[in-house]
Amino acid sequence: MWHDNWLPSGQRATNNYSSRTLSSTGLAWNARVADIIDRDQWCFPSGNTCIQNIWQSINFYPNSLEPDTPIWSLTASGEYTIHSAWDQMRTRKPNNNLFHILWHPLHVPRQSIILWLAARGRLRTKDRLPNITEEDGICKLCRREGESHDHLFFHYGYSKQVWDLIASKANITWPTLPWQELLSWIERRSTTKGNFHQWISFLALSSTIYHLWRERNRRIFTNSGHPPNAISKGILVQIRTQLMESPRRLDIPEIHQRTWNLRD
Repeated sequence: MWHDNWLPSGQRATNNYSSRTLSSTGLAWNARVADIIDRDQWCFPSGNTCIQNIWQSINFYPNSLEPDTPIWSLTASGEYTIHSAWDQMRTRKPNNNLFHILWHPLHVPRQSIILWLAARGRLRTKDRLPNITEEDGICKLCRREGESHDHLFFHYGYSKQVWDLIASKANITWPTLPWQELLSWIERRSTTKGNFHQWISFLALSSTIYHLWRERNRRIFTNSGHPPNAISKGILVQIRTQLMESPRRLDIPEIHQRTWNLRD
């Protein structure tokens, strides 16, 4: 009775009262709940007013004909689920629609991961590296401006040329905004149901981010590179391949079938 979590609050009597206070009721330290039941009625000990809150909290009648049953208060059925336990434990944060951009039906996992890092500002761009000089911080793509997420996606020079070519082919009419503002703009307009134009736009975005990041790394680590039109061509080929191999290819609207030359 004192040690189990049988009270309506889900707590134990020992959570709130000392062993001396509980023992003053005259009930043994190993007493059972059955010891305060007589003919399906509660028989609470009298004489100790300190723990009246325990007895007053019991809002049900005992039933000796039914076995004791644990009840999980976080579900309507009273049964434990991992989902409800996780919801109780986890730290909640505001919802956002970024997952629609990352994990749509046409997504490429490795590209979505790079897009996720870029969206979080976690790619190892030069402005995030410690003790780097101004000269070393110059972008390898344009060789003029300092490298940052905003610079790479897609405000300036090389990367803007690549994105403009992709956006034109995919009929994407997004505004020209700083990187985080652009993502917020896209999130507000993404939907759970989605459609092929939206999914193709998201695929184009993740593909462009991925290939620009690869080109950036290629120039840093191998001292070689490609012009913007070559990168754009590779991205377009990859998007078309992804559409051709999609299990939902037959559901792609006719306008996109023509745009991406998907007919056999």
